[in-house]
Amino acid sequence: MRHSRGGNGFLGAIIKFILICLPPLFIFFIIWLRSNVVAMEYELGKLQNRKIQLIQDKQELLAKKAQITSAMRVKYVAQNDLGLTYPSRQKVFYVRPSAGVTPYRTGLKSRE
Repeated sequence: MRHSRGGNGFLGAIIKFILICLPPLFIFFIIWLRSNVVAMEYELGKLQNRKIQLIQDKQELLAKKAQITSAMRVKYVAQNDLGLTYPSRQKVFYVRPSAGVTPYRTGLKSRE
Protein backbone atom coordinates (compact mmCIF):
# COMPACT_ATOMS: atom_id res chain seq x y z
CA MET A 1 0.00 0.00 0.00
CA ARG A 2 1.32 3.30 -1.09
CA HIS A 3 0.75 6.59 0.66
CA SER A 4 -0.28 9.47 -1.44
CA ARG A 5 1.67 12.68 -1.18
CA GLY A 6 -1.24 14.99 -1.62
CA GLY A 7 -1.04 16.91 1.68
CA ASN A 8 2.57 16.17 2.66
CA GLY A 9 4.24 17.67 -0.39
CA PHE A 10 4.53 21.22 0.93
CA LEU A 11 5.25 20.14 4.49
CA GLY A 12 7.83 17.63 3.29
CA ALA A 13 9.55 20.31 1.23
CA ILE A 14 9.77 22.59 4.26
CA ILE A 15 11.19 19.78 6.40
CA LYS A 16 13.78 18.92 3.72
CA PHE A 17 14.69 22.58 3.43
CA ILE A 18 15.12 22.85 7.20
CA LEU A 19 17.16 19.63 7.42
CA ILE A 20 19.41 20.67 4.54
CA CYS A 21 19.89 24.39 5.24
CA LEU A 22 19.91 24.60 9.02
CA PRO A 23 23.07 22.56 9.77
CA PRO A 24 25.33 24.70 7.50
CA LEU A 25 23.73 27.87 8.87
CA PHE A 26 24.23 26.60 12.42
CA ILE A 27 27.90 25.78 11.69
CA PHE A 28 28.38 29.21 10.09
CA PHE A 29 26.84 30.85 13.15
CA ILE A 30 29.16 28.92 15.51
CA ILE A 31 32.25 29.87 13.46
CA TRP A 32 31.16 33.51 13.31
CA LEU A 33 30.51 33.57 17.04
CA ARG A 34 33.88 31.99 17.81
CA SER A 35 35.72 34.48 15.59
CA ASN A 36 33.99 37.35 17.36
CA VAL A 37 34.96 35.91 20.74
CA VAL A 38 38.60 35.67 19.62
CA ALA A 39 38.48 39.25 18.31
CA MET A 40 37.08 40.43 21.64
CA GLU A 41 39.85 38.56 23.50
CA TYR A 42 42.47 40.36 21.39
CA GLU A 43 40.78 43.68 22.06
CA LEU A 44 40.67 42.89 25.78
CA GLY A 45 44.40 42.08 25.74
CA LYS A 46 45.17 45.39 24.04
CA LEU A 47 43.07 47.26 26.58
CA GLN A 48 44.80 45.49 29.48
CA ASN A 49 48.20 46.45 28.06
CA ARG A 50 46.98 50.03 27.67
CA LYS A 51 45.77 50.01 31.28
CA ILE A 52 49.18 48.81 32.50
CA GLN A 53 50.89 51.55 30.45
CA LEU A 54 48.56 54.21 31.85
CA ILE A 55 49.21 53.02 35.41
CA GLN A 56 52.97 53.28 34.80
CA ASP A 57 52.53 56.76 33.32
CA LYS A 58 50.48 57.76 36.36
CA GLN A 59 53.22 56.54 38.71
CA GLU A 60 55.87 58.46 36.75
CA LEU A 61 53.76 61.62 36.86
CA LEU A 62 53.22 61.24 40.59
CA ALA A 63 56.98 60.87 41.08
CA LYS A 64 57.61 64.02 39.03
CA LYS A 65 54.94 65.86 41.02
CA ALA A 66 56.60 64.80 44.26
CA GLN A 67 59.97 65.98 42.96
CA ILE A 68 58.60 69.38 41.94
CA THR A 69 56.66 69.73 45.14
CA SER A 70 59.72 68.93 47.21
CA ALA A 71 61.78 71.58 45.36
CA MET A 72 59.05 74.12 46.04
CA ARG A 73 59.03 73.03 49.66
CA VAL A 74 62.78 73.57 49.96
CA LYS A 75 62.42 77.05 48.45
CA TYR A 76 59.57 77.87 50.83
CA VAL A 77 61.51 76.71 53.88
CA ALA A 78 64.64 78.57 52.75
CA GLN A 79 62.79 81.84 52.23
CA ASN A 80 60.33 81.76 55.12
CA ASP A 81 61.89 79.68 57.89
CA LEU A 82 65.59 80.36 57.31
CA GLY A 83 65.21 83.92 56.03
CA LEU A 84 67.26 83.38 52.88
CA THR A 85 66.62 85.84 50.05
CA TYR A 86 67.98 86.56 46.61
CA PRO A 87 70.83 89.10 46.75
CA SER A 88 70.36 92.63 45.40
CA ARG A 89 72.57 94.04 42.63
CA GLN A 90 74.72 95.91 45.13
CA LYS A 91 75.60 92.70 46.97
CA VAL A 92 76.72 90.78 43.89
CA PHE A 93 80.42 90.62 43.05
CA TYR A 94 81.28 89.96 39.45
CA VAL A 95 84.43 87.93 38.92
CA ARG A 96 86.29 88.48 35.70
CA PRO A 97 87.30 85.22 34.08
CA SER A 98 91.03 84.71 33.98
CA ALA A 99 92.98 83.51 31.01
CA GLY A 100 93.49 80.25 32.74
CA VAL A 101 96.65 78.32 33.30
CA THR A 102 99.18 78.77 30.51
CA PRO A 103 102.54 77.08 30.14
CA TYR A 104 105.69 79.06 30.87
CA ARG A 105 107.98 79.78 27.99
CA THR A 106 111.48 78.60 28.36
CA GLY A 107 114.41 79.55 26.28
CA LEU A 108 117.04 82.19 25.77
CA LYS A 109 114.75 84.72 24.12
CA SER A 110 113.49 87.48 26.32
CA ARG A 111 109.84 87.77 27.07
CA GLU A 112 108.09 90.60 25.39
